[in-house]
Amino acid sequence: MKKDYEAVRRAHELPFYKVIRDIRTRRGMSQAQLADAMGVLRTNISRVECGHSYISLGYLLRLADGLHYDAWRILRRAEKLLKEQKGKDEQDL
Repeated sequence: MKKDYEAVRRAHELPFYKVIRDIRTRRGMSQAQLADAMGVLRTNISRVECGHSYISLGYLLRLADGLHYDAWRILRRAEKLLKEQKGKDEQDL
């Protein structure tokens, strides 16, 4: 049962982490460059982008600042991806 819950939880979080990676790569930044801009280790960025680390609102704001991107736009894009994913999941039923 816990395994099923974890799979569902991770599937709903993935859009957020995909958005972070997409913005970074579109801006031509490496994980190391973003980490330097934020004052964190590159491994922290990797863990966030892979969905292996939860982030706080403060960390989201630091990410947004490092990416030169509005935090609300990150959340909006993740919400849009999640809705699209949910729509596809419902169509598969």
